[in-house]
Amino acid sequence: MVKKVRRKKYPGIEETGSVKKEWGGKIPIALVFPNLYRVAISNLGFQIIYQILNQSDDLVCERVFLPEGGSPPLRVRSWESQRPLLDFELIAFSLPYENDYLNLMQLLKGAQIPFFSRERGDSYPLLLGGGLALTLNPEPLAEVMDLVVVGEGENPLLELLEIYRSVRWTDRAEVLKSLARVEGVYVPGGYFPTPGGLEPHPGFPPRVKRRITLPLAEYPGHGSILTAQAEFGKSVLIEPIRGCGRMCRFCAAGYHYLPPRIRPLAKISGIELAQKERARVGLLGAALSDHPEFSRLLEEINQARLKITLSSLHGEELKDSDLANLSRGQVRLLTLAPETGSERLRLSLNKTSTDEQYLEAARKMVSFGIPSLRLYFLYGLPGETPADLPALGDFIEKIQKRRRKEARRFAGRLTVCLAPFVPKPATPFQWAVMESARGLQQKREEIIRCLRSVPGVFIRTEPITQARLEAFFGRADRQMAKILANNSFPEIKRSALAEEIPWLQPARDPGISFPWDIVDSRVSRGFLWREWQNSQRGIPTKPCPPRAESLAAEGISPDCSRCGICSLASEQKNEM
Repeated sequence: MVKKVRRKKYPGIEETGSVKKEWGGKIPIALVFPNLYRVAISNLGFQIIYQILNQSDDLVCERVFLPEGGSPPLRVRSWESQRPLLDFELIAFSLPYENDYLNLMQLLKGAQIPFFSRERGDSYPLLLGGGLALTLNPEPLAEVMDLVVVGEGENPLLELLEIYRSVRWTDRAEVLKSLARVEGVYVPGGYFPTPGGLEPHPGFPPRVKRRITLPLAEYPGHGSILTAQAEFGKSVLIEPIRGCGRMCRFCAAGYHYLPPRIRPLAKISGIELAQKERARVGLLGAALSDHPEFSRLLEEINQARLKITLSSLHGEELKDSDLANLSRGQVRLLTLAPETGSERLRLSLNKTSTDEQYLEAARKMVSFGIPSLRLYFLYGLPGETPADLPALGDFIEKIQKRRRKEARRFAGRLTVCLAPFVPKPATPFQWAVMESARGLQQKREEIIRCLRSVPGVFIRTEPITQARLEAFFGRADRQMAKILANNSFPEIKRSALAEEIPWLQPARDPGISFPWDIVDSRVSRGFLWREWQNSQRGIPTKPCPPRAESLAAEGISPDCSRCGICSLASEQKNEM
């Protein structure tokens, strides 16, 4: 029996769209997002996996979040039926953010589940990890997770569960060996460290291939759970496009979600649900304006008389008609990501938009009745010079002048978001160094000093400690699990802020072994190295070429073999 919960009240929270099932005869799965409810419910991937798992009659999937307050001892219970984690057979952790590893440790402790996989016998649930952070590098939690889904979860989760149904009553080792046969499923216990990297035990593949969801349009493309407590407010989250072909060299999500895939307009769902629930439409994607039918999608939403919210987009390239449609959708804030105020440095990132394009975009937004603008910037970038810091202040001053001139009166809020650069695995900048906490602090203070003379600018800064922790966790090997288990949070924080951390030092050798090399990201290492070299020379790389019309929904260009992803994606599609 499946019960669709229309109105479910929790302490201070009301939501619609959750599912509650009877447990009898079903495989119970806990879907855990180790962060607060409002963060988790704003993650569309988390919502999609929840939908997919609950579509199967023999599965019951319930959600688990970090309890509000977060102070131990944590009372860890499922959201739908208030059951402890030990009641479930499978515990699936969604980990898009490296810094949530600390929360995961607290959740396991509160649930009385041993932290290390080797300490959990057959009586304990299997721990399954997934999400962007673990796809980029699963090794920091290799001694914690029993298995990890590498890449996008829609396909491998269903395949994994199909095998699990037939082996669930065998011993733990046999179950894991059987599940390792699924492409994209990494069983860390099937590998042992050597000086040259990880080596597989018999029966395990030498590397684990990142899975790509194909065809995208066959899987849910919108969220089903609505609540005013989400970060976007009460919105139906819709994914018109997945991935971005711009090849920004620092961007982990850009490389993780290659190749870009487009949902045809006819396959984009969620607008009717938003009408029914009187909710906003939240459009999500790294490159929304790259969708060939983006203008028509905005028109459809306006015809439905719905309000629109959206993620960061390439607004410097928006057409006037798109800005008009966004304004009609009551969009009052747009977000752009120039990343730096220096065109030279921007080009090294492979962002080819000029200062003038951003200035003109800022002016046009105001002219179309979109008064507020949010801008994202990075500092501590490879190749950054002292002159690049005041250049950011000059750039912001020009933008504000252009906006105010167009508005004639009040131009709305201009928010500048500053974040330290973090060198991410499986990107061209995996060979870069992360600047010391002291150096980052000095650069941030210099940027803020340069912005003080610009009127009407609100500054938001990401804590340097958080960025250092992100790199500290994200680039580590298997020793990280021991660090997490044996140290308090203040001790871990001090370690992340230390000047000399081996895995945060520059890696100048193209053949150096990284902990995350166990993952075949499907983008060739040679391509990443060439892009790293091109960044230092300021040589741009063109975006992914236009796709063949017949393969537009899958986002595959079989004629392009530049990075290797499209030929491999074509092979995966043909194997399905």
